[in-house]
Amino acid sequence: MKAKNNKFGQAKSWLLLTALMVFSAQASAICWWWQDCDAYETKYPIVLVHGVSGFSDILGIDYFYGVKSALKERGAKVYAPNVTAWDDAYQRGEDLIAALEDLRAATGAQKFNLMGHSLGGPTVRYAAGVRPDLVASVTTINAVNFGSDFADVARGIVPVGGGLEALVEGSLNLLGNVIDALSGNPEYAQDAKASVTFMTSPGANQFNALFPDGKPSSRCGEGAS
Repeated sequence: MKAKNNKFGQAKSWLLLTALMVFSAQASAICWWWQDCDAYETKYPIVLVHGVSGFSDILGIDYFYGVKSALKERGAKVYAPNVTAWDDAYQRGEDLIAALEDLRAATGAQKFNLMGHSLGGPTVRYAAGVRPDLVASVTTINAVNFGSDFADVARGIVPVGGGLEALVEGSLNLLGNVIDALSGNPEYAQDAKASVTFMTSPGANQFNALFPDGKPSSRCGEGAS
């Protein structure tokens, strides 16, 4: 009898464990009755903009891994267009504006909530400054709004106009061409030198003077509301 009870107890334990695993998996994929299933539904769609050397998706791998699906599960309409992997925010901003115009034509949405990561931060700020009619809001995430220490160091180490600069620039441009080709935009022209120069402190200061809107009050602060 004792052996039978042990087997019955083990069976119940396995059933309970299996149920917990199933429900745990489901909890991350669906919205339960006690949750607000439309918590992330916004008036205007959300557009995620990647950083330098980034992409929309490559072979099913998203740059914003898990972010789009999480937002969509809670009612948001989310898009992640591809912009040039290696270039400054001015050219990338033009890429974004073209993508927003295409999204407006395809979806009927008149404006978009832009969210930019890294170099995507200045990119969305540029788009908002040039085409405010397309933009409902701007959010920058860990963005190079004040430049990048890495870019400052790189520009200090690599002499301008030398053979080393040409080698580094050519390598990064090649990397960008591969990334954009795999992302479906082989026509994008790379300019790694412009990208790195833009992300230096002087480059960021020049941009901020031209496009002050959306610049945080400090490196970890909030911009104008």
